[in-house]
Amino acid sequence: MTQNRERQRKREQRRSTGNRSDTVMQTAEPFRIWDTIKQFHPHKEEILTVVRILNRLGVKHSMIAAALDLQGWQSFCGVCEWTDEDVEDILNGYRA
Repeated sequence: MTQNRERQRKREQRRSTGNRSDTVMQTAEPFRIWDTIKQFHPHKEEILTVVRILNRLGVKHSMIAAALDLQGWQSFCGVCEWTDEDVEDILNGYRA
């Protein structure tokens, strides 16, 4: 009886060391320069707060972009004008 158990253990050990294709590897996220730029933006926290609050209130993305324009903050790309796509990128980036 003990010999059968030893054989079973050895068989399981061989299976686990031989083929590791069933293991799941976590993939690293690709490096994005846009994320790095956002980290060093001088008004990052204020922008995120305004976007989140206005989005919760149900304000359209174009109106959120206009509010950011009125504040005089540059977008994360360095352009002075905010667009709907910029606001959508912020909301999609921080939902995850």
